[in-house]
Amino acid sequence: MTEKDQCPRCKSKKIISYENTIECPICCLEFDKEDLEILEGDQILSIQEKLAFIGSIKD
Repeated sequence: MTEKDQCPRCKSKKIISYENTIECPICCLEFDKEDLEILEGDQILSIQEKLAFIGSIKD
């Protein structure tokens, strides 16, 4: 199991893998697999965090 097979936030290995994302049932966060490939762990934002950021600058 590699670092890409775990939650970048809590490091749990109990993730659910979808086609383009992974979901952590521990953190209740979802991450883009592409981000896991190109970014360092501390740089990865969850989809929820990305949407909150976009929403804050949109208003």
